[in-house]
Amino acid sequence: MSRFSSYTKLLRVTARVIAAFKVKSLKAITCLPTPELVHEAEMYLIQIEQSKLQSDWRKAYHRLGPSIDNSIIFVGERIANWLKKNWNQDKFILMPSNSHLIKLYFQHLHNSDHSGVETTLAKLQCMYWVISARRLIKFIKNKCIACKRISAQTVAQKMGQVAQERLRPTPPFNHISLDLFGPITIRDTVKRRTYGKAYGVIFNCLVSRAVYVDLAESYDTKGFLTVFQRFITIRGYPKTIHSDLGSQLVAACKELRLDKSKLQKCGANGGTTWIFNKSADAPWQNGCNEALIKSVKRAVLIAIGDSKLTFGEMQTVLFEVADLLNSRPIGIKPGSDCELGSYLCPNGLILGRARSKIHADMKFVDKKYKDRLEFMQRIVDCF
Repeated sequence: MSRFSSYTKLLRVTARVIAAFKVKSLKAITCLPTPELVHEAEMYLIQIEQSKLQSDWRKAYHRLGPSIDNSIIFVGERIANWLKKNWNQDKFILMPSNSHLIKLYFQHLHNSDHSGVETTLAKLQCMYWVISARRLIKFIKNKCIACKRISAQTVAQKMGQVAQERLRPTPPFNHISLDLFGPITIRDTVKRRTYGKAYGVIFNCLVSRAVYVDLAESYDTKGFLTVFQRFITIRGYPKTIHSDLGSQLVAACKELRLDKSKLQKCGANGGTTWIFNKSADAPWQNGCNEALIKSVKRAVLIAIGDSKLTFGEMQTVLFEVADLLNSRPIGIKPGSDCELGSYLCPNGLILGRARSKIHADMKFVDKKYKDRLEFMQRIVDCF
């Protein structure tokens, strides 16, 4: 196991070895491992690593409520009823801090978005409960070259008053704020040496903090309305749209030819009110977008660096970045408190689960509708 530096590669290789062992032939190594084999390989490696725990683990970790099931040690027995009613992991797998498998998993989580210690810890606790996890995450983050290179100190800005739309309970993407950013250099699909410009568009839900990021072919009204049409086809018409009057949305720049009346008319057809309530040269008034645009640019820089992609490839990258942002914690982070359970994120409010990945043991159907309603109400109250 120590010869591997990638968590996913270790699982795939172990799954191929298990497949060859089952069919008694090395030909099985050439076949792609199925999700069931990958899950079986993961459980097998967990059993090996749990052998490093203390022999008296029941006594040593009695405060965590340990139990054993199918030769795997779990914690969270004290809150078993609460865990079974949520749609993430219903048990936490106890792992030692000196496990090489856990170190690879930490590296895998950190490399996905290079987020902070608390965010990585919250994502880890969707599945595992690791002894001294925060110390290991800090060690990995401090050794990360990418984090050292792009983590720059910026001048702090004073935050303005929170809008009323952000304080009232509404469905996702009912009140949104949008902004354009760029330009982004893209490459022609046919003529590989021909380059052009495209512009990113971010739609930000003011209540759930979920984001939708897309790519516009041009900086004019037609290019933006094409992106806006894709957004409302997926998420529906919002009730209000908040945007600024900067160079993105008025005809003040030589490259820009957006018609304000056309934008308002397009929104009115679906019952949407377009509000231009931000100053032209005051980015601090549009902080809910500017902070997320910074996260988008940071993720794109980590993902592609200086590479020049085609329009379709860049659009795919922005969609994946949006999924990463929607998995960030927005509520209380569990931290070291096991009883808080899984963390709350925009994906939890939209998809019903924290991660886009389907877990093998995930169960959503529950006949106790009253318990489900009470559980949802507790989430809303906490949020």
